[in-house]
Amino acid sequence: NEAGVDAFDVDKGCYENWFWPHLPSYFDDAVYVEEIAGRLKQFFVSEGINVPVVAVGKLGKPEVASYVLNKNWADFIMLGRPLLADPYWPNKVKTGDVKDIIHCIGDNEGCIESFKKGGHPCCSVNPYMGFEDVKEIKNAEIKKRVCIVGAGPAGCEAALTAHKRSHNVTLFEKSSVIGGQLYLGSKMEMKHDLKRYLDNINHKIERANEQGLTLVFNKEATLGDIKDQFDVIICCNGLKENIPHINGLDKIDHIGARQFISNGMKVPPNKKNILIVGGGNVGCELAYIVAKNKSYNVTIVSKNKNLMPNTTMANRNQMLWLLMGKGSTTGNKKDSLDQAVKAYTASKIIGFSENQVYIFSNKDRKDPYIPWMSLIPENVNNPFEKKLNPEKVEHLNFDVDYVIFATTGVPDDGLYQELKNAQAAREIYQVGDAKEIGLVWGAVSSANEIARNI
Repeated sequence: NEAGVDAFDVDKGCYENWFWPHLPSYFDDAVYVEEIAGRLKQFFVSEGINVPVVAVGKLGKPEVASYVLNKNWADFIMLGRPLLADPYWPNKVKTGDVKDIIHCIGDNEGCIESFKKGGHPCCSVNPYMGFEDVKEIKNAEIKKRVCIVGAGPAGCEAALTAHKRSHNVTLFEKSSVIGGQLYLGSKMEMKHDLKRYLDNINHKIERANEQGLTLVFNKEATLGDIKDQFDVIICCNGLKENIPHINGLDKIDHIGARQFISNGMKVPPNKKNILIVGGGNVGCELAYIVAKNKSYNVTIVSKNKNLMPNTTMANRNQMLWLLMGKGSTTGNKKDSLDQAVKAYTASKIIGFSENQVYIFSNKDRKDPYIPWMSLIPENVNNPFEKKLNPEKVEHLNFDVDYVIFATTGVPDDGLYQELKNAQAAREIYQVGDAKEIGLVWGAVSSANEIARNI
């Protein structure tokens, strides 16, 4: 106080380790609070220094925030992204309505990546954030019968928004759960933020169901089911797994990433050398999860020049840090991988034989583990980047027992085309991965836009 300091806000990380101040979904809750804020608070207590300590860093779960305060690691907690996801977080905690909290999923796409690219700050799970003055939910002037196919993030947002506007909504979901691709992602232990978000969406859907929204589980909607039954049809039925045709694939045990996750991410017995095809988010996440079992040798092969090229820098940097064995989701070095996951970028699989994979790989490929290197979009010239010469390739082969295809899926647009050709309703829309493979932000915001205007 004598020096003019009223409180200490204790944070961690910057620049090269940008994932520390903007903790991605992969980290555990309150991952460094005890280490940083807790130690400072302990020092202040021991020295009789009566200045408040403010803790920050994945404290969006009320029970975790309460735990930090009860452990006396801090005097206050600070929330950043959780308040973008739900600005009413404090009031909901105060009134005990914690199930109603919209949880931040830690993807950093709207709050950081969007304005880093020159766009408008926004939020993947709160389509109103940053647009409160222009986005309103108004009761519909004409009440319509609205059919929504698919209960992923786009379908749920469309259903809830249309229901709030007093439309007569029916939501079809071919499985027994909501969430779509996010439900699969939430099965990964390190993506617990997704599970919390889906718990909230489940809560809202159940409440809307009690208020009149019709929810049909275990039913894959067909043209015959919905033609001429609704005024509006919104197709949010997601994507399909995409396993490419490769010579010799029938000679080796293989599976699609989504099926692998559905099966509990268990590698079959007597497999040692695991190949992940695809270096996007899902491929890198599965590589890390499988590699945590020290009995497996894991290799990633990606056609792209960089791993996770479409991922915001903080999240990408952390995943590369994990794959290199430099750290862990717990923040504890002892939980790191023993060795880096091997990765071949700018490479193409040309065939398989029994227990072998054959690839073409560019000799000028970069070190895949340069986490600090910000990725410049392909359409922007980078004069400092070493260009890959497509003629400089080498033929490589190595042992493989089991292949997991984490290749990009393809839009499941068959139903939309059928509905459109049959003129099944006056208004027919296509949203989310069913239209174009993308991120949560795009799916939720576009679904919200349509549902607010039908």
